[in-house]
Amino acid sequence: MNSLSQMIASERIPHALLFSGARGAKLAEAARQFAIDLIGKHPHPDVHEYFPEGKTHMHPIQNLRKLTEDIGFVPYQAKWKLYIVHEAERMLPTSSNALLKTFEEPTKSTIIVLLSHHPEKMLPTILSRCQKIAFPASQTRVQHKILEVLAGKESLETLEEGEPDALFETILLWYRDRMLLNVQGGEHYLTYPEYQEPIKQTPFISLDKVEKALEQTRLGCERSMKLSTCLEALFIQLNTPFRKAVS
Repeated sequence: MNSLSQMIASERIPHALLFSGARGAKLAEAARQFAIDLIGKHPHPDVHEYFPEGKTHMHPIQNLRKLTEDIGFVPYQAKWKLYIVHEAERMLPTSSNALLKTFEEPTKSTIIVLLSHHPEKMLPTILSRCQKIAFPASQTRVQHKILEVLAGKESLETLEEGEPDALFETILLWYRDRMLLNVQGGEHYLTYPEYQEPIKQTPFISLDKVEKALEQTRLGCERSMKLSTCLEALFIQLNTPFRKAVS
């Protein structure tokens, strides 16, 4: 954070910053603290945050276009206008291109901060126009073993009983990756790109149906049903192949 403090003190702040770091790095917290240091408080009318939206968890092109249009106006109260784009790697190429002209012709009072745990998935033209600031991870993200079950490499019985929230989130992200592969035809935006091939073999199902099925499975676990039994019923409902334990 010393480099950011020096920028603010000298008022020599780049118009485009990229906060990056491995999963666990507190990028959002750093961006909001930067807003407080720069403008005096957060939230503030001159601080704008953009998040991915919808079932595919991407940045809508209309939001990025609104950002580029809004940049042309003077700050409402402060000396600066700050735009924070969360999970910037979740911008489609069309959305990224909407920012390029802004980066090439920045207004004097505007700062855009892109946050990303996966900057390698961003367009090189965007990366080349940002000053990069790396943040250390505060924790290591452990991939859930359910990934190996979904990939057909482990059986359901190998899963340990316990808190199922991370497991359900992983299953939902797996099916979101399946939807993204169907829409995008590539691995650029996948949460689990290393599982691309088995994800392709997963039946295409709407995320609404997956979410409803997961909620039913969650209720079954809360009623003290065995986790593997609940998951077996879930996968049958979703028509997803899975390995059974070898007797």
